[in-house]
Amino acid sequence: MKSKRLVWVAFLFTLVWASCPRAHAEWTVTYLNPSEDVSSEAQGVAGGQQVGNVYFDDYVHAGFWTGSSGSWSDLNPTGMPYSHAYGASGTQQAGSVYGLATGNHEHAALWSGSADSWVDLHPSDYTDSWVYSISVTQQGGGALIAGFPHAGLWTGSASSWVDLNPDDINASWVNGVAGGQQAGSAKGPATGDKYHAGLWSGSAASWQDLNPTGATVSEAFGVSGGRQVGYAKFGDLYHAGLWSGTAESWLDLNPYDDGGSTAYGISGYWQAGEAWGSATGSDLHAGIWNGTAGSWLDLHALLTPGFTTSRATAIQTDGNDIWVVGYASDSLTDEHQAIMWHGVVPDPPGLISLLAGLGVLGFRRTRLRR
Repeated sequence: MKSKRLVWVAFLFTLVWASCPRAHAEWTVTYLNPSEDVSSEAQGVAGGQQVGNVYFDDYVHAGFWTGSSGSWSDLNPTGMPYSHAYGASGTQQAGSVYGLATGNHEHAALWSGSADSWVDLHPSDYTDSWVYSISVTQQGGGALIAGFPHAGLWTGSASSWVDLNPDDINASWVNGVAGGQQAGSAKGPATGDKYHAGLWSGSAASWQDLNPTGATVSEAFGVSGGRQVGYAKFGDLYHAGLWSGTAESWLDLNPYDDGGSTAYGISGYWQAGEAWGSATGSDLHAGIWNGTAGSWLDLHALLTPGFTTSRATAIQTDGNDIWVVGYASDSLTDEHQAIMWHGVVPDPPGLISLLAGLGVLGFRRTRLRR
């Protein structure tokens, strides 16, 4: 009897918790664009900072915010016309720079909160390189050699570069790193010359093909807690999806039968990305999931009128707090504006007390039997 009661309570807990994102979350929106004269995109979020890029008339600068448009800090090194920031971890930011100092080639870059802290991660023998993700001491991305990108991993210096390109693969790159895993994509004879989502654990030989059955192409963008997010293409449509380390573990997150979607970020049990369908007027809308297609929450609906499309690029969770960053397109200027959404998801009402009560009840009955 006790086991049946616990199963029933667990079912109720799961049911109510799954409904919380849509029905009970409290959300605020922060517009991060630092000036009306520029456009911007937020690409990563971690530890109270949001990293991304500001686009001027003729150049792009990497930088980060700390929660407001006025907090923008420019990371662009002196003399560089172009730089990009894609990820953050702790007090560090990662991306790439381009200019005369790099021989007019893109070089993977690591910062520690200021433009003059820039560290050149570019490995020797490669023509270009870039970092797409950073987690604790690891940076993941790729480097170009003989015209082909190779997935790679750094630990803070150019000499730490590890080439992750697997055997029988011509091109690969890493989009996300976390917990000793790297997620990305690879293409070559081993994948039928189609791009397949892939997962590494620190070496080229560790690569696993995540392409789900029936998908023509796929790509993984984020990894967290042993799970990966990205997309798989079925027919003509891209479907956002969630893996747990194998191709067979694929879960389809696509929320619209008449549209498509892509997931770019993951943190804990939450995923962030974009989706479109007749319900969105066929426009791309930023949103989040909680592990199922039915849990999709359209964050575009929270924006002020005048934005035509939006994309969620990264997500961070801390307890009941959810931070999502990305950007939206202004219908008047057709320019992008960096956006941050913040949601607070309450604990399922009453269920924790219910669980505690039933636990006490079970304990008392056990004592009585003695």
